[in-house]
Amino acid sequence: MSLNGLGDAEPDIMRRMPWTMYLWPGLPQVWSFRSWRFLALALGLAAALNALGAASFGWSELIEPKWRTILWVGYVVLWTAAWFWSWWVFQRQGFLNALLGTDDYMLAVEHYLKGDYHQAEQLFRKLLGKNQRDLDSRLMLATLLRRTKRFEYATEELDSLAKLEGSEKWELEIARERKLVAEAAGAAGNAP
Repeated sequence: MSLNGLGDAEPDIMRRMPWTMYLWPGLPQVWSFRSWRFLALALGLAAALNALGAASFGWSELIEPKWRTILWVGYVVLWTAAWFWSWWVFQRQGFLNALLGTDDYMLAVEHYLKGDYHQAEQLFRKLLGKNQRDLDSRLMLATLLRRTKRFEYATEELDSLAKLEGSEKWELEIARERKLVAEAAGAAGNAP
């Protein structure tokens, strides 16, 4: 899907989301962006639906039929408005993430945390192809290379990272990662 002529600006994580998530307001944001605000919206609408259903079909004597009709119409209007708002925010957030390039990084970290190192490495390398000075991606790539027992490449990435401007913010992490690479290489019988 092309947004405003910028090519394929829809983030990868949106394409992998089950289509059923789009049916309930707030769920796309919960799935893709882990939004607490939209989780509250989704749960609030579900709770209201359950209460209204119980009052209409289970304990129908609690509310007069005229008021039940008014509440149902009000709920449908509220749900529809929430769905359109949720859709609009989801499209806008996806567009902003595509412009900023944050989705690839978050997706790479997600793959890394799941242990899908091949996919994570591809995404980190793609990010570094776009911006050689991406400190965060370079550090994550070095960590990934250590975990996959490619100690020499991990050391090269750490050396490259240490030479970049702004790497001071990762000084402790770089030193810790160098130590972990040396320990892992020593345990494996390889020199980094």
